[in-house]
Formats: sequence, structure tokens, C-alpha cells
Amino acid sequence: MTRGLRSDAGFTLTEMVVVLSLIGFVLAAAYGAQTVIARGAQTSERQAFMSREVGAPLEYAERVLIQQWNIDKAAPGVTPYRVKVQADTDTDDVTEEYVFEARPDGTLVIESREGAAPFRSAVWSTNNRNVATGTPLLRFLRSDGSEIPTAELAQVYSDAYGVEVTIVTEYDGRQLSSTRRITFRNR
Repeated sequence: MTRGLRSDAGFTLTEMVVVLSLIGFVLAAAYGAQTVIARGAQTSERQAFMSREVGAPLEYAERVLIQQWNIDKAAPGVTPYRVKVQADTDTDDVTEEYVFEARPDGTLVIESREGAAPFRSAVWSTNNRNVATGTPLLRFLRSDGSEIPTAELAQVYSDAYGVEVTIVTEYDGRQLSSTRRITFRNR
């Protein structure tokens, strides 16, 4: 019987170490890439949340409040968490009414109607923390930029030249907020 040049003795220790090292390197690279992808996805998710829960309502409030010509005095009136205004944002000479309100149940609600139509209610956030943290949704400002105190909100109708809108929310156990200062054009 002739023996061939090959032996069925198996792998040498050196070959096993090289193969295991290569497998370890590939697994470490895959784990690192997975970690980077997960962090990027988490950052994208947080940015989308902030845009939806804070950015979009702030943009909408600015678009309406900058053009408002009347702050409604009707009950329940103006509070640090609620305001009702009249405007004509689409310039069709039909009065529009808007109510911006942060509620104790954690919702941020914006109601609107045009003319005599019934109010439409839109819940912009179910994660609102303004009331829970005691952070006013609305801080009304005088022409000199000073804040109108809560005790003097009855004068908002005649004294306010602007407003600061602050939206507070919570994401992944962290409190997030953003503020926008809006000067009324029609004052």
C-alpha cells in the first residue's frame, strides 16, 4: 500500500489559532458595526420624536400666533397653559379661531375652526410635560420684552406684544424642551 502525501491527522495548533483569531476579528467588527448602527438609529428616532412632539407644534403655533389680531377674553380666558386667538392665516378674509392648550393629562391640543364651522381638535402630543413640570406653555411679553405676570393675565388682551411658547416633553427617561419667542405682527 502506498501512502499519499496527505495525512488525515487534522489541524495543527497554529492553524486553529489563526482560524479562531480570524473568526474573532470578524465577530468584533460585526459587533462594532451593529453598535454604530444602533446608536445612529436611536439618534434618528430621537430626532424624529423631537420634530413630531416639539418642532411641528412650535412651527404651527408660530405661524398662527405671529398673525393673530385678537386674544379671546371669553372664559376660561388666558392661562399659562391655554390661549384662544383669532387670525386669518390663509388671508381669505374669514376669521379663524385657534386654541393652544397643554392639559394635565399630558396632551398638547390645538383646536381650530374657520368661520362658523365647528372646532376641529388635533392632539399634537401625548407626551407633553408642561403641566407636570410646572413649565408654562405660554409666557406673554410686553413691548419692552418683560413678561406679563400670571396675576396680570387679564391685561394680556391689550398689553401683550409677543409670547414665548415652550414645549416640554420626555423621551427615553430624559426631559427635552424647546422655546420659541414670537412677536405679534398686528400690534
